[in-house]
Amino acid sequence: MKENVEHIYSSIKTRILRGEYPPSSKINAKKLSESFGISRIPIRDVINRLCGEGLVQKGSNGRFLVKPLDEMDIRETFELRAILEGHLMIEAAANFGTDDIELLEENLKQQEEAKNNIERTIQLNAEFHEYFYKATENKKFLGILKGWDDYQYRYDRINWLLNGSILTNLTISQHREIVDAVRKRNGELAQKILKLHRGTGAEFLVRAFRESKDFTFPLSDDNHYGSTIAF
Repeated sequence: MKENVEHIYSSIKTRILRGEYPPSSKINAKKLSESFGISRIPIRDVINRLCGEGLVQKGSNGRFLVKPLDEMDIRETFELRAILEGHLMIEAAANFGTDDIELLEENLKQQEEAKNNIERTIQLNAEFHEYFYKATENKKFLGILKGWDDYQYRYDRINWLLNGSILTNLTISQHREIVDAVRKRNGELAQKILKLHRGTGAEFLVRAFRESKDFTFPLSDDNHYGSTIAF
């Protein structure tokens, strides 16, 4: 039973992160229990767990819905991420060796090759930032960052689906500037570029949010920019 509930939790969470359950869409416990062939009690436990992770919220009518996009939340998420990751840039510049730089260079090469593959682009972006996680031995610090990964992934995925190649090209350019700064052991410059990088991501997403709160973005099963799904 426990394994089944974990599977349901993972399945619903994945659908939220991938946009299959878009922001502001309703989470119907009855329909989910029927779909998974399980009682509503464990479904509600899963929903409450997702509420605790900030992916689902309870509406004024008492019903649950996927957390809507909110400009202030977007800005705060990217800003706090920039502050924490900015600290990693200082450590990386001091601790990274030749092998570490080579791994980052290989990641950048793969980013260039994967420009038209959104799933691969998002994966490589996450891996790029994870290299810097390894620069800290502060477990609590690392725990905070890792705890936000799914939340950040949701915003990053929406961002790429909405802004496509423009965001991809700018991201790769800023990543390369970060690597160049770390190679020169200039942690302060790397930190400055990282904060600009996160700020750029926030501005792209906020602009799209302001232009249309009924988002429509590309989504396809073949991992390329394709058909559309509306929020």
